[in-house]
Amino acid sequence: MPRAQINIPLDLNSRALPLVKKGSGLITESGVVHGDNAVLYDAIVFTDGTNDATVTVYDNATEASGRVMFHDVVKGSVVKGGEVNIADEALYGLFIAISGTGAKVIVRYVDIT
Repeated sequence: MPRAQINIPLDLNSRALPLVKKGSGLITESGVVHGDNAVLYDAIVFTDGTNDATVTVYDNATEASGRVMFHDVVKGSVVKGGEVNIADEALYGLFIAISGTGAKVIVRYVDIT
């Protein structure tokens, strides 16, 4: 029986990324998640079951500006949304902007500093 092939993810400079992802924990307020070079992999957005949740991830270590890496508006009645396997490299950091009553997000990333 042949062995399964494993594809190791690479950053934009063809450096192998570690397979271990870091998690942000449950985020309820806007702020910096990681202040340096990283690869964003997953952003899972939660609502309170009634109100819409809006989440934007920026390539920025200090504020909600710069290149948008992820943006999603999840309808309140949907409860959970987002995106997995994003694999987008942040050069400066990961800043999360979150809005909506009861909105929450979990992001997972790989630190490549």
